[in-house]
Amino acid sequence: MGAVWAAVVWHLLHAIASCAAILQRFLDGIAIAIGSVRFAWRSVTKKPRVVAIVVDGESARKCRDEIVELLVFLAAAGIRQVALYDMEGILKRYGTYLEKRVVSSTWKRQLKHDFHFSNGVDPFPRSNPIRTKSEPRMVVELLSMSDGKNAIAEAARRIHDDLRGSSRQDQLERINSLTETDVNESLKQIGRWKPDPELMLVFGKINSVQGFPPWRIKLTEIIYMGELRRNIDSSLSYALQAYSGKTHRYGC
Repeated sequence: MGAVWAAVVWHLLHAIASCAAILQRFLDGIAIAIGSVRFAWRSVTKKPRVVAIVVDGESARKCRDEIVELLVFLAAAGIRQVALYDMEGILKRYGTYLEKRVVSSTWKRQLKHDFHFSNGVDPFPRSNPIRTKSEPRMVVELLSMSDGKNAIAEAARRIHDDLRGSSRQDQLERINSLTETDVNESLKQIGRWKPDPELMLVFGKINSVQGFPPWRIKLTEIIYMGELRRNIDSSLSYALQAYSGKTHRYGC
């Protein structure tokens, strides 16, 4: 009888904890959506070095000024690298416009930052893809769905070329022993390797990463931000605070 009551109590506590977690996520979503919670990003103790931003097609077409505001905020918060993604590659066509607007906005706010917009070419030596905090430079990588497909196809082609001339048995053994490290090394050799984002902010009417390269977000913290709008500083501060409070365990 005691075992039955223990099981009942355990299931009850589990249900309460699950409901509390669901309620917390619901309240977090409301806070982010309406921007009602204000945190000072300067008080955040743990900040991501690389942030991915995913926007839907409508936001990419109509909210370029809001995207500029978003990039300026992240630069002021000390983020060193941003992967700005839309599925159709709309923002790539406006890369020069975005760069000029971001530089102009930071100059008006007296922020001493240098920006480098990239369409996939590695701007730094591969041994040091992210510069130190003493160098206030932010790299903005403009991405679309085609980039992920092309990168992994080129990496596979590189691995295939390396296997030429080997015996059939050696080729099979090499293919069966391929690891994530091998693929990353192949991406580095063709100049398509990029560091994985530690935080992803998803903007749009639906919560979807919209085809962002999946091998780059294996351990990424993903936060749905709702639709992109002006005066988003409070929501971004809240997202950084939420990331700072997470405990990440990557195994032994």
